[in-house]
This record gives sequence, structure tokens and C-alpha cells, in this order.
Amino acid sequence: MKVACQYAIVRFLPYMETGEFANIGVLAFAPKTGYLDFKLAPNSFPRVTRFFAELDKKVYTKAMAGFAEELAEIRTIAGALWGKDLAAFGQEVARPRESLIRFSEMRVLMTENPAQTLEELYERYVGRNFVGKERREQAMVNAIKKQLLGNKLQQFYKQFTFEVDYRKIQFPLVWQNERDHCIIKPLALNVQKDPSKLVEHADEWRGKVQWLLDRERIRQDELMIPLDPPASGNDDMQDAYQVARCNLAELGVELVEFNNKSRILDFARQPSLFIH
Repeated sequence: MKVACQYAIVRFLPYMETGEFANIGVLAFAPKTGYLDFKLAPNSFPRVTRFFAELDKKVYTKAMAGFAEELAEIRTIAGALWGKDLAAFGQEVARPRESLIRFSEMRVLMTENPAQTLEELYERYVGRNFVGKERREQAMVNAIKKQLLGNKLQQFYKQFTFEVDYRKIQFPLVWQNERDHCIIKPLALNVQKDPSKLVEHADEWRGKVQWLLDRERIRQDELMIPLDPPASGNDDMQDAYQVARCNLAELGVELVEFNNKSRILDFARQPSLFIH
């Protein structure tokens, strides 16, 4: 039998002036069954610290540790509540607050298994399991295009497909003249749930790039690969990322983290190319 499950997304909002926030957890409760629980991102969550790069990491770490303790106490209290009492308690917990960590508006859905629903909501709003590597990489390309536009470079960069030995390899951002190229190819390594998939995606592109290098269609200094590393603090995912990065480094092309906007822009400018 399905029951109503109310939930609110937990958000980290360090700067009220900008209103920018990152989803860091979910609180869910089902009054009819007496269920109330939560799931939070780890205290070490690279996605948040990268997004708020200028923020001292300890601010997030301490805030999360204290908030986790608070919610654990709330869960204990809720264990003695049921029905309307639990509904009122849950609404009070998720009330609007002026703090670094706050809740979204309350939402509701019907479910047969509130605990499973909590996991699914967490994966959707925090784990972002709906974002595939193709969508994430397109978002990365769009962000770089916006940066190029702001620096009057967008007209130089177009999508281009290299065709060699019956193989087609497409890059999203390519500037070229008769003998030179400037290529930017973002790689999303933060959406895979399996460490092996992360390494496989990097190796797929390593093979493509090596194919072009071996046939002298491009040079090593003509390609930059911005990498979006895994946000998860999971050791296996972090180890897999280091393996993938090392494998890509063997190509001899420039690797850079996607949030290093200044270096990406410097590469895109490449005045030595534009004077040919």
C-alpha cells in the first residue's frame, strides 16, 4: 500500500547575497508509517568545495558535522511520534531558517517504501544520477563557449570531425587553419557510478586521441582536455580518477581541471596560432 512521503532537500548556502546553493542531502518522513530519516553527503564533498572554491573547506566540514548530529537527534525524537504528530514535527524541522544549511520547500510523493524512496531521492538530487556523461560534457562545452563569448573568441571555435583511415572522431571546440589546430575536449569523469566505467570512458578518448597522434593529424600541444573529477569522496572513485588521469597523461597533451577557467582561456587564446 502506498503512503504519502514528505521530503525536503538539504542545501548548503554559504553566501546569502548570491543565493547560490548546493544540494547536500534529503530529509524524508512518512507520518502514516512513523518513518523519518535523512541522508547527507559526506563531510568531505569535493563538488561543494570546488563550486565554492574561495570558501575555507573547514566551513563546510564543520557545518556538516554539526548538522548531521542535529538530524540524528531529530530522528531519535521522531521514533516516538506517529501520524499527525510526526507530520507536524517534520514540518517544524524543515521550516525556513537563516543558516548555512537549510531546507528546500516541502514536497510530497506516494510510495510503498519510504526508505527506498529516500535513497532514490538522494541519488537524484545529490548524486545526480539522471545526468549522463554526454549531458554533462555538453554542459561543460556550453560553459566554455560562454567563456569564449565573453572574451570575443567564440567565432574561432567550431565543432569539427577528423576523418582518417575510415574512422571519424568529433571534437566540440576546434580552431584551425591550414596547418594548425587548437582543440578543447572536456571529459566528464564525475557522473559514473562504477569506477571501472570512469576508467573506460577516459580510455575510450585516450584511444581516439592516440589514433590521431599516431597518424600525425594533430600534435600534442594542440589539444587540451579539461577534466571534471568525481565529486564523491569514495576512495574507489578517487583511485579510479587517478588511474584515468595517469592514462590520459601518457598522451602528452595538456590536462586541466574544468574549474581552472583561467588556464582554459589562456589555451584558447593561443596568440601564436592566430597570427598564422
